[in-house]
Amino acid sequence: MKLGSTGKQRRLNRLFHSDGKAVIVPVDDGFTEGPIGGLKDIDALIESLCAGGIDGVLGFRGILSRIADSIPLTTGMIFNLAGSTSLGIPNDKRIVTSVESALRQGADAVAVHVNLGSMLEPQMLEMMGRVVDECELYEMPLLGIIYPRGGNITDENRALAIQHAARVGAEVGCDVVKTFYTGDKDSFSRVIEGCPIPVLAAGGPVKGLIEYFEDVENAMAAGAAGVVAGRNVFHRKDSAGIVRHLNYLVHGGNRPLEPSGDLFEGVTIST
Repeated sequence: MKLGSTGKQRRLNRLFHSDGKAVIVPVDDGFTEGPIGGLKDIDALIESLCAGGIDGVLGFRGILSRIADSIPLTTGMIFNLAGSTSLGIPNDKRIVTSVESALRQGADAVAVHVNLGSMLEPQMLEMMGRVVDECELYEMPLLGIIYPRGGNITDENRALAIQHAARVGAEVGCDVVKTFYTGDKDSFSRVIEGCPIPVLAAGGPVKGLIEYFEDVENAMAAGAAGVVAGRNVFHRKDSAGIVRHLNYLVHGGNRPLEPSGDLFEGVTIST
């Protein structure tokens, strides 16, 4: 991640450490699925995430504006501009706020979600293109959340589709892209190689902690710029402990002390 003094770069600097890496936790699933898991008590969750040392939080304006005073000035806020719900057409993302509104509320970046392969892909790409123009006007960084989802995506072409998704983010003008982890280091390395902007690995569905931490370790070894980890963080008892270990995997440094509670009960983590 190139550091600089422009308005856009100064905002990116808040999200990414000097090593160009970031641990970001999305709390926007409340829009899509309702108050699930740790999202039920958003204030307690944010307190825990900040205690763990997140680099950034991703959410919609209503929640982020409500919790902004609880977020340290060193932690970036990414406003998601486009959403859909599980009660409607989940793959049809629509703009629900503006870059200007996010800027007024202290955003360090905005995000737009596109599902490649969806029947609604053309409308979502058009939507993202308009947001790119708006971001250029305000020097606002744009995180492209770009996933391959649709009838054309199969197990056989999924890794290639993820490569394509990441590249679309760069082609349309995003500053950073978030997409699926392919499942192994070699194929994710090809995703990174084909994308000239930083790539963040999405956390995906809840899985065993050892498996998830191995995925993060492999994604970072492949060249990822960090992770955007939601369910694998806020569905856990000790989300602060999860974040501390993610910081260790993403940024390096000393291995954190064992988190409290049953975070690593019954498992062994290699050092």
